[in-house]
Amino acid sequence: MKKFIIIIPVILILILASAFYLFKNNLFPNLSQAKKSNWQYEKNITEPIIASSTNESDVTLGNLETNKVSVVVTKGAFDENTDVELSNPDKVPEVLDSEIDTIGAPIELSVGQPSRLNEPAIITFAFDKNLLPPETREDQMRVVYYSGEKWDYIKPTAIDWDNGTMTFETFHFSLLGANRIKDDTKITEAWIHSQALDNKLKGDLNDMSDEVAGKVVDLILEKLAAGDTFEDLLNAYPNLTNDDIISCLLFAADSIKNEIVIPKAS
Repeated sequence: MKKFIIIIPVILILILASAFYLFKNNLFPNLSQAKKSNWQYEKNITEPIIASSTNESDVTLGNLETNKVSVVVTKGAFDENTDVELSNPDKVPEVLDSEIDTIGAPIELSVGQPSRLNEPAIITFAFDKNLLPPETREDQMRVVYYSGEKWDYIKPTAIDWDNGTMTFETFHFSLLGANRIKDDTKITEAWIHSQALDNKLKGDLNDMSDEVAGKVVDLILEKLAAGDTFEDLLNAYPNLTNDDIISCLLFAADSIKNEIVIPKAS
């Protein structure tokens, strides 16, 4: 009898798991069929570059002209003197062809063990805009950061389109690289994965950024209006926080609070 009681929950779990798998693949076929490919690249850093980060001065690894990347580790980034290694890895996790075009070679920054920096490292990637598709817009440019499970698309803190560079600040070392987002929907969603939304709500962005950040607010409001809960949004966008959702609501409220509604004449 006890064995029978134990078997029933196991069978139910297997049935539910199978039903979820079928439901996901039928309703969201792109999630299971998304095409991945290897990041094809030639190394610009043939041998690892190693430098010691100290509390006395900033240290720079790499050269934009020859290595296509420059990394500035600010003084005091670590509690003690620490060797930082910059390299082009032999291989990186696959990327989604439908979402991004990779640019140049990815980099790997490491200090021997996972560590959060006390001060941000400033990473600048060089790119040749003449090699990008002609229709490429500045707001499509992103830095990819490997979280250990997937690639996140992060908006650079600065882009110099004329000189072909983009700069990114990070408190964590990992696999990183430059890319161009193909799908405008992904550009909108990627804003949720960066501090750009917070900057937008503070009014610190340029017109193009304002437009895209506005789409982020619209996206969240539309999902809430469609019946999604805060929990649904947090599950769909892991880097989204409760504060981000509340900020969107406050931003929307602030946008319309001074509007005057004139009743239609009857």
